[in-house]
Amino acid sequence: MRNICVAGIASALLIAGGYFQIQGFRYDTAPPAQKIAGLMSENRAVAFFGSKYHGQFHFAGRLTQPIQVIASREGLIDFAHNHLTGFVLVEYKEPPEIPETIMSYHFAFKNHMIGFIACQSLIDHPQIVSKLTPA
Repeated sequence: MRNICVAGIASALLIAGGYFQIQGFRYDTAPPAQKIAGLMSENRAVAFFGSKYHGQFHFAGRLTQPIQVIASREGLIDFAHNHLTGFVLVEYKEPPEIPETIMSYHFAFKNHMIGFIACQSLIDHPQIVSKLTPA
């Protein structure tokens, strides 16, 4: 009986280890966090479009400034007009409903993508705002 338990635990660890070996990059917050840190070091405002931001980029990016959370499309438009050199983080599923040319940067994260849209792009292409859904 003891051998069965040990074999079961070893199998579970092997399967989990294999999964994270293959898909682990999707759980790494460092690439987008480092991009955010770089933008903040250039004194660019950064916001997250949605209500489900829990500080997941702060540790990996060693961020010293808060990321503004925007929960509505109206708030997104206001942020873009008030921070012309800023960026907004948006989450979207693959394949993207947003043209790749609008995204300044994008990263795989869990079962979706995280994209960075320049505020100026939101102003220049207002139809994009209607396609965005808060995370």
